[in-house]
Amino acid sequence: MKSKLSWIPFILLLPAAFFLKLSQSLMPEGIFGLNALQQEYLYLGCVALMFLLALLFCLLDRKIAPYYVLHRNIAAGLIALVSALLLAADGAGFWIRTFSAGEKSTLAIIGAILSLINAIVFVLLGLGHMSRRDEERKLSLVYALPAVMFAVRLILSFVSFTTVSIRLADVAKLVCYVFVLMFFFYYAVVLSQTKTKNALKMCLAFGFPAVTALLPYGIYRLFFAFDTQVILNNLEPAELLLLGFYILSLLIEITAFAVKRENQEAIVDTVNPAELSDKKVEDFFANIIAEDKSDSSEETEIPANTDTEGFLYQETKNTQDDTESEKMMQSEVDGYLTEVYDEETMKNEDESSQKTYESQMDDIDKLILEITEKSE
Repeated sequence: MKSKLSWIPFILLLPAAFFLKLSQSLMPEGIFGLNALQQEYLYLGCVALMFLLALLFCLLDRKIAPYYVLHRNIAAGLIALVSALLLAADGAGFWIRTFSAGEKSTLAIIGAILSLINAIVFVLLGLGHMSRRDEERKLSLVYALPAVMFAVRLILSFVSFTTVSIRLADVAKLVCYVFVLMFFFYYAVVLSQTKTKNALKMCLAFGFPAVTALLPYGIYRLFFAFDTQVILNNLEPAELLLLGFYILSLLIEITAFAVKRENQEAIVDTVNPAELSDKKVEDFFANIIAEDKSDSSEETEIPANTDTEGFLYQETKNTQDDTESEKMMQSEVDGYLTEVYDEETMKNEDESSQKTYESQMDDIDKLILEITEKSE
């Protein structure tokens, strides 16, 4: 699968991004004739180059299956649980700062509420990674909430740039939120197992540049730009650093357990659909309605109802002996509307009826003659 080739530029560009980002504080005089702002642009260039290469490899990949089943990932589960604590603390810290300063912002309030809600979502994600539960499809809308939260934070970051100079604007944070937003959007689609062609590919395409941007930025902000005055302001870079490790663990899981398209189709073809009913096939989910056994049976037998007493017909059994069949035809049929006779009996009946008719006609002729004589 060509999408796995994205690890090659990732291994090369991630150290370069670390070096360019951290050197802004380690070497403030600059390196190779580059100042801090130019190093920042090169750091962002590494992220953009990683995105282009990962997108190229993923689009060229025709073998990776479009569906993915969540596997046990203890590292991702633990990171998700710690991230949930930070999100809850960040949401609570906003309310503390708001009530103490008396300043209110609609977007900031929405962002704080989403932080508290997504703390619960990340708890569910962490438990799902560690216990490998099969409830992703039921919670597909819930897993889309992180993308909504990061979209609000992206807008808040962009709005904050309007009040400061472009040189002082934290463009790296904006880039981090862009890739995190897109990754969690497609990851929610993958968890919901929605029928799409490129959702899993897009997770890889946005995941690699997201890690390339998040890890250097989070370490730089926590170790070289730590806010000692307002400790709660350091929660956001800590969250971004943990998100970088979380996405990295998911990328390792996906590349390790993603199956090829033909293998996925082979699993579905070899399994008897009549034995499955909304059942999970290994590495693939398929909702198959079990066939009715009576419909799938080729030999359909209609049971004969031998209890025909009182009906307009009488059932007889076919035998090889002609004498037995004649006896059955001459059986009693009292109470039926029709009687069954053989050929000789029918012939005798016809002759007797003809004689009776002729005798009756002679009597009528005699009676007519008597009446005419009297009338004369």
